[in-house]
Amino acid sequence: MSFSQWLRTNSQQYLLADAQQRIGRKNGVTVYGKPRSLKDRFWRYIFVPTYKILPDGLRRSLIHAMPGSHRQAWPKQSARPRPPHPFVRSNGQDRSPKK
Repeated sequence: MSFSQWLRTNSQQYLLADAQQRIGRKNGVTVYGKPRSLKDRFWRYIFVPTYKILPDGLRRSLIHAMPGSHRQAWPKQSARPRPPHPFVRSNGQDRSPKK
């Protein structure tokens, strides 16, 4: 697993856990217990709060800087010209299909 995949996997997991915990708190339900390891403590007490206070522009630029599926581009259209659709208005008048 590459670093970017590892980072994405862990960040998604702990951001989801935080969201579930916040919703659970609103409804009076304990969703997650205490952190079990140093890794849990880092992600829950350092990463998640830091991520939440980042401005949206900075957060978006960080996401786009990381390699991953969100960077896939649409395939380019072919260069061949396409004829206009037969029912497209041209100069304000309807064009009917030619027979």
